[in-house]
Amino acid sequence: MVAIIMADMLRGNIIFLITSLLISFHLLIIPVESNTNAIVHVDKDLLELIQAEGLTKFANLIQKANIEESFTSSIARTVFAFTDKAYFELPPERKASIESMTKTDLEYFVKFFTVYNRKIQTSDIINNGILTSNGKNQNLLFTSRPRLNTNSYNTEQIYINGARIIRSNLNAINGIIHIIDSVLQVTSNNQAIVYLARPEDSRVKTSEFYKLVKAFADLEDDLRNIKRMTLFVPSDEAMQKVDSEKLQQLGNDKESIKKIIEQSIVRNEVLFTSSTDVRIRGIPTKTVPLLYKNSFDQVSVFSGDSTANIVIGNITVANGVIHVIDRMLGYVFNSVREEIQNDDSVKKFVEFLPKINDAIVKEAIMTDDRVTLFVPTNEAFARVPEQTKVLQRNPACLEEIVKFHIIRGIKWQLVQIGGDYDARERMRSMASQFLKAYNFDYDRYVDSVGVQAKLISTDIGCTNGLVQKIDRIFGIPDVDIPGLIFNHPWLQEQPFAALQITGLQQELTDNKRTDNSNSRYLPPDYRQCGFLKCDFTMLIPNGTAIEIMMRNHIGKEIWKRPAILKRVFQRMIFKDQCIFMDSLADGIKNFVSSVGVPVVFQKSQLSQTVRLGPKVAKVLHSDLAATNGIVHIIDQVLFLNEDLWTGNAAQPRLSLVLMISSLILLLCTHT
Repeated sequence: MVAIIMADMLRGNIIFLITSLLISFHLLIIPVESNTNAIVHVDKDLLELIQAEGLTKFANLIQKANIEESFTSSIARTVFAFTDKAYFELPPERKASIESMTKTDLEYFVKFFTVYNRKIQTSDIINNGILTSNGKNQNLLFTSRPRLNTNSYNTEQIYINGARIIRSNLNAINGIIHIIDSVLQVTSNNQAIVYLARPEDSRVKTSEFYKLVKAFADLEDDLRNIKRMTLFVPSDEAMQKVDSEKLQQLGNDKESIKKIIEQSIVRNEVLFTSSTDVRIRGIPTKTVPLLYKNSFDQVSVFSGDSTANIVIGNITVANGVIHVIDRMLGYVFNSVREEIQNDDSVKKFVEFLPKINDAIVKEAIMTDDRVTLFVPTNEAFARVPEQTKVLQRNPACLEEIVKFHIIRGIKWQLVQIGGDYDARERMRSMASQFLKAYNFDYDRYVDSVGVQAKLISTDIGCTNGLVQKIDRIFGIPDVDIPGLIFNHPWLQEQPFAALQITGLQQELTDNKRTDNSNSRYLPPDYRQCGFLKCDFTMLIPNGTAIEIMMRNHIGKEIWKRPAILKRVFQRMIFKDQCIFMDSLADGIKNFVSSVGVPVVFQKSQLSQTVRLGPKVAKVLHSDLAATNGIVHIIDQVLFLNEDLWTGNAAQPRLSLVLMISSLILLLCTHT
């Protein structure tokens, strides 16, 4: 019997081995499906391949210009062909301009997208390189291969004049096609300084800056001699923001103009907005402009202690690229007070300043030589109309709120913040509250007094400090707990779905009471204005935590049973308790949840955690204030195997187990 079993096992192992070898050999001989950047071999000429790839508009322009022969002849070409989508997304005026071109102009326009007598693979394209197009004047094409930090990846991309290659190395009989994601502007044959004198785009109005440069011949000559560069030029509108007397003084100061030019140029590199990283790489300096973008694809440049937004970008010229910006770099001319007074987008905040009686607050904004002011936009005030009325009639409350937004004695540059929430940087405001700055995805945020504010404009340089424009008001939450959970970028859909499934959404909704009867639970900083009612503190798992729960067989069963899921989430809710992690001392503190279950909060300089029995969750983001409580985002759902027990009898037993666990943990910590 044993012999028979052994023989069967041996036979089975041999069959398994042969099958594995056959599968391996099969994988070796079957070609892998090509990805978007694989070389595709075809028996078509360039025009046939362009049509076969669905590049209908590009093919139509070839035919309209009557230059089919250029794409069917035996002379090799490399073609950078734009997609139909790229063409139809052009502004109407740009499409109209292309459609109205004469046959000759259209011929040179289409040929600008080609390199004559060369087959260029992507492996031949270098970073910061130059190709000569087949356009009318052999206009240049600038190439780059940056490594970009996207949401989850650090990947190399290939760009031609700022257009990204989205499908590459398509081989035709007579050349190669690379498909790009945008329609290129034809590179000007003029150098940057000549272009500023005679712009070829009617939108470009930069004559005031050109006048400053032209006043000194050697500075103008220096710009002519730079062979490759990125130049940031303030628009005439931006120049008009400078006081006329100061501008006149500047016009006679050669050294200051030289400094402005140096801080407005990236030498030996051509940088396009499309290939700009989502965050600054390296350490910002005062002399080399650095670009970064936010989630709205607004590209900004930091240089010379200030930040400007690009308003017209990617004007390609013979020696590089010009970007028109909304602020002069390298020249700070306004005080903090003057800066906000001249900015209509923060008009509401400025209107409140005369109502402040505190001389120290006024002194900080008007006369301090080093101050950082976080100024909420008009839209921030529009979010909280009732609270804004309170500020108008309560000067003491207004002073308290304004102090949350001022840091004295330091210029806190936030453009250099490179880390996520775990690597956040902290400063204290005039009100002794922490401000915590960090990156998330494409944006920079600052948290203070419970409110997470997104930076709208960063590091606006002033003679006595910096202005940071934000989209919220510190100390004034504008959504209740369900609203905060629904809108927070870290929480996605699942956490809010849990509130809906369990009915907790209704229980946690703010009833919009105007009284603050439970203010005894609040820290002193909140009692003056009463903008926060601390009805609840809630631990809310993020979307990833719920996905992990759903992969656990017990967690999956709990999710299917709303009554049990509700008990799980109720253990993470603390009624009439205001638990601020920033206010807790390092060490362990026990709190009892709304269903009588003890939860251990543990804090150290390195981490913040919560413990329910054997289950420990890391606090990913703490102290988020809603209109009716505080939310902490955690990385696990605090469920236990025992949660599948049904009936109320299980709850006392579970509470006893958790109390004993907490007591043991407390004893171990103090031994």
